[in-house]
Amino acid sequence: MTLDNTILVIEDLQKNKDKIILDLVSEYDDFVIGLNQAQLYDDGIRNDNSKITPPYARLTLQIKRKKGQPTDRVTLKDTGDFYDSFYIQLGSNSFLINATDSKTAELKGKYKDEILGLTEESKDELSQFLKGKLIEQLRNELQQS
Repeated sequence: MTLDNTILVIEDLQKNKDKIILDLVSEYDDFVIGLNQAQLYDDGIRNDNSKITPPYARLTLQIKRKKGQPTDRVTLKDTGDFYDSFYIQLGSNSFLINATDSKTAELKGKYKDEILGLTEESKDELSQFLKGKLIEQLRNELQQS
């Protein structure tokens, strides 16, 4: 590989970085969505790091106990349909996490829109993950040039 080819590959990466990153987000959407789901289930927090409130009603707590599900935090997971409906919505230089489940509007109304999206900590984890994938991609392109 010549130095000129290396420079062209790096310049192309710089020029198209937003598209390349969004392509990676799309390719690894399960990882991105998993970060959001982990925030909800493991931590019971919204994307602004606030605790999901209001807490579950007494009847819901009883049901969750019977199912062996966590009751010390709001997880927004019962059957898994809501979590399973998460998807990535790509913009020109950004992305959103959204859901198609019939309960989505109701859940957003009760628990706020911030139930969907990543915390700063999850964004950092995603950034490190994508950085690794970007380096892999760059290496491959440099080897092929």
